[in-house]
Amino acid sequence: MGRGRKETGFFGTVFAALTGGTTVRRTTTWTGKKKTIVTHWGSGKTKEYTHNDGFFGNKTTTKTTKNGHVVERGEVKKGFFGGTYETAKKVDGTKVERNYRSGFLTDYVTTKQSGTCHACDGKGTFSKQCSACGGEGQFALAGKCCANCAGTGLLIDGRVCPGCRGDGWWEKPGSSLCRACDGSGVHIETCRKCSGSGLYHYPR
Repeated sequence: MGRGRKETGFFGTVFAALTGGTTVRRTTTWTGKKKTIVTHWGSGKTKEYTHNDGFFGNKTTTKTTKNGHVVERGEVKKGFFGGTYETAKKVDGTKVERNYRSGFLTDYVTTKQSGTCHACDGKGTFSKQCSACGGEGQFALAGKCCANCAGTGLLIDGRVCPGCRGDGWWEKPGSSLCRACDGSGVHIETCRKCSGSGLYHYPR
């Protein structure tokens, strides 16, 4: 979580920065609040734990930044029956729950996330252009020229062609409705990431 970690020395910080490791630094603000700053050099993220002494006990707030931008804010509390947990919220609205368990050499963290599905923007479905008709919704049908008058509509002696009645076509050009998309030009597909719910939960 940060408070149980040993502060990293100068050489440890240099080594972590070069190898993409993690460092811990502790400071005190001008108001007397204690801070623990954990930097993950590999991901570029820095997490600040601000420890406040409140009337009902200690409360720790967290702020995670990446490349100078805040990506998450949260609060760490101790469970009634022991243990420590954190509830946080990312800037995109994703809710995060973390349970911390201290180990002999390292801390163990269990993370659960839930929020809007990014694959479909929370809609549960998305539109895809029909590949059969290219989004037109119909197919163009070529007409058949009248062989009796060569498509002129008139015979050699100037009379109206009785075969096509003067329009030059046995079958006029037309169109046929695309059955693949029922003439809409698009397919509405259910999002596979969220199974159409518009929300995601990790882990499921």
